[in-house]
Amino acid sequence: MARFGKIVLAGGTFLTALAVGFFMQNGDALAERYSKEVVPSAPEIVAMTQSPMLNAVAVSEAEVHLPSPFEPDLHPVTPVFVAAASPDQAFGVALEHGAECDPVMIAVPADNAMVTLSVDAICAPGSRLTIHHQGMMFTAETDRDGLLSVEVPALAIDAVFIAAFDNGLTAVATTVVPDFPLFHRAVLQWQGDTGVALHAFENGAGFADAGHVFAGATGSSVGTLVTLGDDQAFAPQLAQVYSVPVQGPSVDLTVELEITAANCGQDISAQSLDFRPGQNPAAVDLTLTMPACDAVGDYLSLTTMFSPSEDLAALQ
Repeated sequence: MARFGKIVLAGGTFLTALAVGFFMQNGDALAERYSKEVVPSAPEIVAMTQSPMLNAVAVSEAEVHLPSPFEPDLHPVTPVFVAAASPDQAFGVALEHGAECDPVMIAVPADNAMVTLSVDAICAPGSRLTIHHQGMMFTAETDRDGLLSVEVPALAIDAVFIAAFDNGLTAVATTVVPDFPLFHRAVLQWQGDTGVALHAFENGAGFADAGHVFAGATGSSVGTLVTLGDDQAFAPQLAQVYSVPVQGPSVDLTVELEITAANCGQDISAQSLDFRPGQNPAAVDLTLTMPACDAVGDYLSLTTMFSPSEDLAALQ
């Protein structure tokens, strides 16, 4: 199926690429750390700034904080730490609150390097919270009983999750995801109604063909895409995660932006995160001004927010 009104952008002035390496700690170390310190405002990152149009060239090494809206504003509180548990421990069973209103969270590994997160916040029914994991973040809301359950693709073997409530309460959970190295995962995240979307084209698939993976796709594919976040929440932070086995098809990843009445002529921002076995995670920040409103209905297609598919093939 052909699509008209598409403008292909291959990098240039819109993008700032970051090759990032996360300092990983095991569950015991994290438990000790979070029992003594406030929750950091962003994952600890050592980054090398580089041009997206050039080969990776190290310019400087420094601690980097992701720009707004991807830098969370967490309050200085002590989170409740709960390690992985069995599925029958969800929603308060065998969970004890450290204080009357402390929320708790458990993380249970599932098939295909997924993790089931269960949050029990008895004093925060119908409350907005943000889940943080390896630089990815998305907003959600507890139900009227203060409960939340969500399936999240793991982005690390030693997976750490932080639930940060708007009222300052936090909870932390960890689990081990042994099959994480079997998958390549690509994340696109943004805030609000920006019109951005992640598209994966497997084995050279065309638009809307089998092998074209995007939100709402019904065709057959090897990889999967999930959307995280509650778009009805206040100032929602949303993420899409594409997962494909490392021994799977060749994949081309693009970011498409629909020009709408809500975003035309507006400044928007988004971020990609790329997790590949044997490599440090890579991040690319996008900031651009959308075309004027006479272009409503057209699309922008960005081709450089993720590394070329042959980079992944070289790992197989």
